[in-house]
Amino acid sequence: VEFILGDYRVSFHRNHPGPNFDSKLLEGPTTTLLINIRDPVDRFVSAFNWRSLLHCGHRDKRKKFFIGKTKHILHPSLQPNEVCFGDQDEEKLLLHDEMKYDPNVLAEALCEDSPGYDSASTKVKLIHHANLALTDWFDFVIN
Repeated sequence: VEFILGDYRVSFHRNHPGPNFDSKLLEGPTTTLLINIRDPVDRFVSAFNWRSLLHCGHRDKRKKFFIGKTKHILHPSLQPNEVCFGDQDEEKLLLHDEMKYDPNVLAEALCEDSPGYDSASTKVKLIHHANLALTDWFDFVIN
């Protein structure tokens, strides 16, 4: 999208992985706001699988990266085939141990009829890239 818009001399500002808007969007020369929204189910599965990949498994042979301690290797998001997060944080415990690497387990628990709905709706917020609702991205438009 960025390259195609650039061909037409349309300025492009990307926000990833979380909202980061500045006052230029609301007060600057911007006349059009183009919003590319990904299918929510696809986004959820992708986020679940991506974050599962970044955390070291029980018998993982990749180099371990410890947040705030490891400085000699690249971040796991830059070399996921060679490096993984070694920390035992809540996200890793949820993805690997509780959900057994399966996004369907969490998705089914997120159904309102599920007995685990309350717990799952809190736990899904632990997953980076999946912890924001559309309203988090567009609160500057809604308010």
